[in-house]
Amino acid sequence: MKSEFDFKLLEFHELDDFLKFMKEHWDVNHIFIKDTSVFDWQHKGDQFYHYMIAKKNNEIVGIHGVIPLNHFDKKLPNNQIFIALWRVIEGKGIGIGLRIFKQMLKAYEPNLIVGLPVTSAVNKFYETQGFKVVFLDHFVFLLNESKKFKIAQVPNDIERKELRINKKYEYKKLTIKDIKALKTDHLYEYQLPLKSDDYIINRYMKHPIYKYEVFAVLNNQMVEALCVLRPIRKEGAVIITIMDFIGPDNKFPSIRFLAQCLIKEYNAEYIDIYVYGIPQEFLIDAGFIDRKKYNNLIIPGYFEPFLKKNYNIGCAFKYSHVNIPIRIFKGDGDADRPRKMVA
Repeated sequence: MKSEFDFKLLEFHELDDFLKFMKEHWDVNHIFIKDTSVFDWQHKGDQFYHYMIAKKNNEIVGIHGVIPLNHFDKKLPNNQIFIALWRVIEGKGIGIGLRIFKQMLKAYEPNLIVGLPVTSAVNKFYETQGFKVVFLDHFVFLLNESKKFKIAQVPNDIERKELRINKKYEYKKLTIKDIKALKTDHLYEYQLPLKSDDYIINRYMKHPIYKYEVFAVLNNQMVEALCVLRPIRKEGAVIITIMDFIGPDNKFPSIRFLAQCLIKEYNAEYIDIYVYGIPQEFLIDAGFIDRKKYNNLIIPGYFEPFLKKNYNIGCAFKYSHVNIPIRIFKGDGDADRPRKMVA
């Protein structure tokens, strides 16, 4: 018996139908509607959009977004994916949500799949499908300087230390030309999802809206790690978020002087990081403190619109590479995408 639903990847000529679905069943002000270049940048493949859709009587009744790792570097595996917006119209049929999810898995056959961010409403579903559901750690770096905080709320009893300068390390802000010239392939061996220089360039350095900065950590002219940052300006102030880190876990403490210098250079309130998979001891060694251990410490993490409250990022993942650790950052998946058209 022929199914009443047609499950398929979104074709280019169906974009208007997709945007109509978004307007009517999700958010009329969504960035994909206001600026389709962002949608193209994140989801447009060579032959179709990376969005599984369900159609009934030629009407889109469900969508499920996908961001393959090789979307940003064709040399990366095509079976490591992040998943994005998942939405179905209620009352159009039984089990559309589950079926579109299964069709997405069938199309991509992932051996690593990450949902970020995910909400508590879908946590149980992911657990039933064999996913591990976690919250990213949220750590923050604060300098011991008197400062009026406009974005953060920092109690006076929060311990802040001026860190000693370690002259062993140097830092270099990289251009696209720089990163192509450096020998960094070995830095990508320590984690999943698998990334690359081209991934860093296309995901971050060529972003259509956000301005990311990429720094190399150097020891005797050898690159030991890469750090991706995004300065964020709100309320007449600046904060800096670490969006990605490439290199061994035990090299994360090497960025502590970089963090100190950037806070001073930008006159930033703080530098923070959302991450799962880097042992907390290395975050602490870098001078960061665990935001979640302080009841009155507010380090906002949501800026479009700006909310002056703590923001916990949920994540669900499933993978078969038991011999390689997984590390997930705020820059992964759909967690650091423009939400609205902003000046």
